[in-house]
Amino acid sequence: MSHPLYEFVADLSYPDIPIEARERVKLSILDSLCTAVAGSSLGDGAAAVLRAGREAGGAGSMPAAGFGVGLSPLGAALVNGATSHALNFDMVGPFGAHLGVVTFAAPSAAAELRGKVSGEEYIAAVTAGAELMSRMAAAARDAASGVGGVHPRLLEGQLLGYFGAAAASAAVLGLDADGVHDAIGLALMQAAGTMEVVLGGDVPAKAAYGGFANHGGLLAASLARAGLRANMDVFGGKAGVYPYYYGGSLTDNSALVNGLGTEYRLLESRFKLWPTSGLLHPFIEAVVQWRAGSPAAEIARVTVRGPEWLRPWATPQEARRRPANGAAASNSLQYALAKAFTAGTVRLSDLTPTGIADPVARELADRIDFDEVDDAGDGVEEIAVRLADGTERLLRPAKPRGSPGQPLPTGDVEDKFLDALRQGAVPVDSDTAQRVIATVRSLEDLADVRDLWRLLPGGAA
Repeated sequence: MSHPLYEFVADLSYPDIPIEARERVKLSILDSLCTAVAGSSLGDGAAAVLRAGREAGGAGSMPAAGFGVGLSPLGAALVNGATSHALNFDMVGPFGAHLGVVTFAAPSAAAELRGKVSGEEYIAAVTAGAELMSRMAAAARDAASGVGGVHPRLLEGQLLGYFGAAAASAAVLGLDADGVHDAIGLALMQAAGTMEVVLGGDVPAKAAYGGFANHGGLLAASLARAGLRANMDVFGGKAGVYPYYYGGSLTDNSALVNGLGTEYRLLESRFKLWPTSGLLHPFIEAVVQWRAGSPAAEIARVTVRGPEWLRPWATPQEARRRPANGAAASNSLQYALAKAFTAGTVRLSDLTPTGIADPVARELADRIDFDEVDDAGDGVEEIAVRLADGTERLLRPAKPRGSPGQPLPTGDVEDKFLDALRQGAVPVDSDTAQRVIATVRSLEDLADVRDLWRLLPGGAA
């Protein structure tokens, strides 16, 4: 029951990785670290997760990013996994695979467990985990039909995150192909994640789902390292990933293995400029390109038309117009567009109670409607804007900056990181923040990758 993916994860080395893929992975590592710092203070449930991480594993040398305390590796995987995605601001991969969920928390904790791991080894391990997760997401579309590119019931960032985190951790720990197989099998035994946390009203625990995937992924790799066998048919069989979660078997392995080692699906990932669901970014981009920073009084009414898959982010409309917390705000179409119209952007501060209570944005959000259309095909989404003078404008969702082929200017990338690092429960000072950014940019030169997180408050030398 061996699979080429297990050999890929075990054998991938830094020189094998194309430069473009290396740089994308380094960007994702830095992105996840910085968003974890910001999530420590702004993320719903972050304080509760920290308490649980401390109780479960006690103190240790792995920093809980942004909190200024050290935890055990398993505790840190839980906490850093939760905070890195708590703001919905981490890098998103193809077909709902939130690569940012798995590119820092679990593999860094695995490196803390193993000891000295070079920067090159670390980049290769994270690349392997991110690529496995990207290919699993692509294969899911062969096994079942997701609507609008999103499965209507599965929270795939969490579900597939178990496997990406397990693979990256197994590679960091130096497991061979059989050991990787065991780790992925043990991830299957834990994997979970449904959209009820969104459909049921964006409960605060939604912000913490990355913690489950990273804790479970690291635990899976650790158990495999200890010799626990789980060499089952993870992807197929009678109850593997695709038959069980997606309701169908893969007709072939093409999405999982075609071009493996030469073509990197992780390059389809998108860097997020705004701390909202990535599904909202094309709508935000359209507004920002057209008329960012408009006085709210100039806009009489906005109607967003879209298919059924957009419904969870737009309904119930009254709740979406007045989000109850940061998690709900980051998933609200109406709130995000109100901020885009009036401020020209959506900022981390917009997810705070003060930001959510902004009277200008709230007043405009009350005039933003969602109209579901029957056609579920691509290209039916539009934003109809009626201005106070009676004129109308029809906007189409636009490819957001940060997408493949639409890179962000270097200044925008650095501004995001510096702003995120300032937002920690224990803020990172400007000099240290610049050192963190510079260290990741030359991560391959580190003899011991732990030197990166030792820069953070709570990192033990």
